[in-house]
Amino acid sequence: MGAGKTTIGKKLAAKLNRTFIDLDEIIEKESCLAIPVIFEKYGESYFRKLETECLIQVSQTKNKIIATGGGIVLFDKNRIIMIKTGYTIYLSWSPRILYHRIKKSTHRPLLNGINKNELLHYIEKLLDERRPFYEKADYVVYGDEGTTPARTVEMILQNLPRDLIIGN
Repeated sequence: MGAGKTTIGKKLAAKLNRTFIDLDEIIEKESCLAIPVIFEKYGESYFRKLETECLIQVSQTKNKIIATGGGIVLFDKNRIIMIKTGYTIYLSWSPRILYHRIKKSTHRPLLNGINKNELLHYIEKLLDERRPFYEKADYVVYGDEGTTPARTVEMILQNLPRDLIIGN
């Protein structure tokens, strides 16, 4: 949440001459509903079901850069799909950086009802819960306040296996 998955994914896809897919956009297209509406009408568990179905769909194609939501790793089935069908990257930022990126956000369903005083603690809690899964990624980018999107993409490109760069 706020890690820059879409921004970095688009830039990385352009550098590698690949198609970029934002899984949240696929979910909205398939359901004909905005994600906040899905959460409001049907709840998080229904959203997670759609998320898995859409992950299965997009993971069957090659040479794509796919940005997923941060909660996707909470389910074994999703982690297995991602491990079997792709190279996984975790964009790691401090809770404080993520806080500053999302504090004014109005379109993140998991933040509904959380005031700004509780937000940093909530981010820390989410990261504590998800970090064990995130850190199992094939590559982890550790960013700080000075890490630009261009630098992040550069770090990823320097650490990708050669066969992924040349598009085997």
